[in-house]
Parts: sequence; C-alpha cells; structure tokens
Amino acid sequence: MALALGMPVGELLRRTSALELVEWQEYARLEPFGEWRADARAGIIASAAANSGKMVTAALARKRSVKLTQPADFMPKFSIPPEAETDEERKPRWQDMLQIVEMLNAAFGGQDLRRETP
Repeated sequence: MALALGMPVGELLRRTSALELVEWQEYARLEPFGEWRADARAGIIASAAANSGKMVTAALARKRSVKLTQPADFMPKFSIPPEAETDEERKPRWQDMLQIVEMLNAAFGGQDLRRETP
C-alpha cells in the first residue's frame, strides 16, 4: 500500500490507524490492486490476442478443438505467488499470522506481554 501511495512504510504507519489498515487489507482482498492486478490485465490482453489467432487458424483448418490460453499463462510466476496452487497453500499458517500480528504490534508501539517478566 505504501508503494501505491508513494510513501515510506514508516510514514504510512504513522499516518494510518490500525482499523484503516485492516479495512485496506480487506479492500485489497476483494478488489486487488497494484502490480499483480496490472499483470492480470496484461495477461487478459495477451490471452485474447493469442486466442484470436488460434481461432482464425482453427477456422481456416476446420479444426473442431483448439486449446485456448488463459490469462494466467501469460502472467509472471514468482517464488511467492499471490494465489497459491492448492487450497492448503492458500491457508495462512498460524505462525505466519502470529508474525504479522507481532510486526503490527511493534509498529504501533504495543507491548508483547508474553515476554515480560513478573
């Protein structure tokens, strides 16, 4: 989000409440934005262009079945894709969620009461 707004993460965290960050996170889940979304749009265009050529060629050759491409076929594949391959990979692990909570807690100046000695 900081990249989309053109500001450093620290400034974003100082200027944004925890509630607003959670709302933006939910919005991004429902309506993705950023580079992944741009790659998806480019994939749709590339897929349409590739499929139109295949359809014309198939029609001229009178082929009945043609394997059409999908937008994902034209999208870059990174080591940590926004969409995992399986349902199991899509589920966040509790350790990952805990790490996010710990980072947000530290960013907002919270205390980790688990580590305090009585």
